[in-house]
Amino acid sequence: MKLFITGRDVKKVFFLPWYFIFIGGDIGNRKPVFLKKGCVVGVPDALFFDPIRFCFVVGELKTREYSSNITDYERAQVTLYSGLANKWYLGKSYSVISYASKQAIKVKFDKVLFKKIYKLRNKALNCINQFAHRR
Repeated sequence: MKLFITGRDVKKVFFLPWYFIFIGGDIGNRKPVFLKKGCVVGVPDALFFDPIRFCFVVGELKTREYSSNITDYERAQVTLYSGLANKWYLGKSYSVISYASKQAIKVKFDKVLFKKIYKLRNKALNCINQFAHRR
């Protein structure tokens, strides 16, 4: 029973049901969860597990007010986190973005967008390596 009570306030922030299991996150002075796949690492604000749908749910806090749409950056950010959470090949994960205006928006995982973002790691590594060799 304690698993369901842990993170109760965090679940409220994201408007999630009581039965979700709060795994952790960089929220409320808690230990962050590092999601890693290869050389790519993501640190969501909160990570939950839905035992009914057998999937992960990524929570991301935004300080801005919600104004009828999420930005491309926000969509890319939570897509990356959801894709990294999917590395265990469980049910499809999804994300919830919670805004300062007390609204939470569910974002479905976009596999095509995740692949595009994940492929950028090679370009990033090339830039880093070029910079390192200039020194």
